[in-house]
Amino acid sequence: KAHNEKRFSVPWSAPVPRIKEYVLSLREIWRCWRSGTPLNFQGNHYRFSLMPPNFIPEANDFRLPPITIAAVGESMLRLSGEVADGVRLHPFCTKDYIKRYVLPNIEIGFSRSGRCRKSFEISGGSFLATGPTDETVKEKLDWVRYRIGFYGSTPAYWPVLESAGFPDLGKKLNMLTKEGSWDKLAAQIPDDLLRACTVVGRHDE
Repeated sequence: KAHNEKRFSVPWSAPVPRIKEYVLSLREIWRCWRSGTPLNFQGNHYRFSLMPPNFIPEANDFRLPPITIAAVGESMLRLSGEVADGVRLHPFCTKDYIKRYVLPNIEIGFSRSGRCRKSFEISGGSFLATGPTDETVKEKLDWVRYRIGFYGSTPAYWPVLESAGFPDLGKKLNMLTKEGSWDKLAAQIPDDLLRACTVVGRHDE
């Protein structure tokens, strides 16, 4: 919410209902193009009813593009399983977070829509620290350590910290950002958490 209102100066509204309508309205537009039937999508956030013939693509046999959405919290993860063709996980993830939090919530979405895992793409879910030498790998790890501190300061990402066994770290990081101490975030990230969120290795490894 803070980023919407203070960083981009746009109104805030609950994201899950809006994203759900966005996906459904996009599919309705594609259906209009394919079938030639009138466009009439009426939602709370999006309303589409005008589709002049000049803006309808030529008929083709291409399959419709898959729709994937980014998700972190349980409600958006459930929505991805309900209406999308895949989910793009944030790099700030651990194996336990994916196993105990991500996958069960996607399954709840599947149960709502009758869809299955076989046709659903899961991508992302880790930072990567690599390079030709140990020194370059360390530089990347330092970069990742700060990113974990940055993301971990936001309450929406705290389930990741909790899954890794650091339930109180988020509040500490959040306080540092409110104090303007952004340069102190990386020092708060323990090696165990860093490694849990990152695939690490030289190119030859």
